[in-house]
Parts: sequence; C-alpha cells; structure tokens
Amino acid sequence: MLLSVFKSKIRFHRLKNFSSQERFGKGDEKALSRMVQLQETLASIFKVIDSAEKENQTLEIKAEIILNFTNSAQ
Repeated sequence: MLLSVFKSKIRFHRLKNFSSQERFGKGDEKALSRMVQLQETLASIFKVIDSAEKENQTLEIKAEIILNFTNSAQ
C-alpha cells in the first residue's frame, strides 16, 4: 500500500508536468522537483525493504489516519 501511494503521487506529478508542457511549452518546475523527491524516497523505501529481507527481519509499518468533521458553515 505504501509503495502504491508513492507511485500514485509520482504519476500525478508526471501528469501535472505533462499538462504544463502541453499548455505552456515548458515543464512545471515544482512537479519535476517533487517527482525527484518522491523517487528518491521510494528508492530509500526499497533499500529498507531489501535490507530487512536480507537480514530476515520483519518490517512493520504503522500509520495513523484521523478523520474529523468540522462545521464550517458558521
């Protein structure tokens, strides 16, 4: 699931950059920069996974998602 999130974000920024190239004739610098950051992070995640496998370790990932309702019609 974690890898899927990163790949989805990379795909989003790739499309954003493509859109900028089509509309304005130049790339979206923020999207390009973010794609590099995400790819580097993804590579780091793969290294951690590979290291855990080589050392016969179990990799545990914990995350917290909090949903709140707010009344914005005040």
